[in-house]
Amino acid sequence: TFETWSSPTCSDDLDWWSNKTDAALLALRFETDRRHVGSCQDVLDLCRNPTDRRSALVRRLCSLTCGCDRHERMLITLDGCSSSCLDERTKAMSIADCTDDQRTGAALFGNINDAKTYFVYITKTY
Repeated sequence: TFETWSSPTCSDDLDWWSNKTDAALLALRFETDRRHVGSCQDVLDLCRNPTDRRSALVRRLCSLTCGCDRHERMLITLDGCSSSCLDERTKAMSIADCTDDQRTGAALFGNINDAKTYFVYITKTY
């Protein structure tokens, strides 16, 4: 499987693969229709979109950049995240302090439209 060929620790597989072949980068450029993509930072905006089919590929190749390893990122769907990042996320959640932090909310939603999109999807889904 693809997972067998990825890094054993949470990382951006795009970086891991780039040392071996351009196939992953070319696939990401094609799938996102962004010919300028050179790193995971160039597709960071696609990480959190739960309805965009491109997002699962972005999370797969850019799991660390997307924050698949951190529960604070509040990803609605983890589809595509590497298993190594999800393992780190589970470990972090097992020791997390369960208190509200207003700074986290402000950092996540610097733009009101991001918050509206996020919560509308949750309402429709759950």
